[in-house]
Amino acid sequence: MGSEMCIRDRDVSLTNSMISLLAYLASNYFATGRVTPRSGNDHPIAAPYGLFETADRPIAVAPNDDVFFGRLMDALDLSPLKDDPDFASNHLRVENRERLNAAVIERLATADADTWVEQLNAAGIPCSHIYDVAGVFNDPQVQSQDMQMTITHPIHGDMEVLGFPIKFATAPCDVRMPAPDLGEHTAELLAELYPSGD
Repeated sequence: MGSEMCIRDRDVSLTNSMISLLAYLASNYFATGRVTPRSGNDHPIAAPYGLFETADRPIAVAPNDDVFFGRLMDALDLSPLKDDPDFASNHLRVENRERLNAAVIERLATADADTWVEQLNAAGIPCSHIYDVAGVFNDPQVQSQDMQMTITHPIHGDMEVLGFPIKFATAPCDVRMPAPDLGEHTAELLAELYPSGD
């Protein structure tokens, strides 16, 4: 990271922005002095929570409290696990994650990702497909947000570009001009810098 010039009344640091995403991991470190071990695709402080394989591809499942855990067990036809003393609280579910995840994975393997995402969302359980880049831009919600835009370049024709992540109702963002070609503005910039031609 090194030293950074920092003007406190108007600086925006990418480092600070990323550190702020540590959220509860930082809080846990401050409170206990312990570093949370890496947990891969599993959530470090909730279970079952993370990426799970289905019959064809993985999905993300995020039941973050007892209510959602109960809904998930019911939706997966694993209701008896709600009464298992090893899974009576989130703390116990994290401690016994391996056995719990095994039961969830076994059940999810019986159907494809589309079926499970539809069924789990209908049951009110946060879950989603895992997309590659093509999947992101084919998602109906992403399409409705105009996150893929077509602009016309005077030389290269129509080009697809990213849309704007921030939406203003009364002042919509728009691409006013395409990116310049290499050296496209060199002459006019040099003319501004050296008006006498020197």
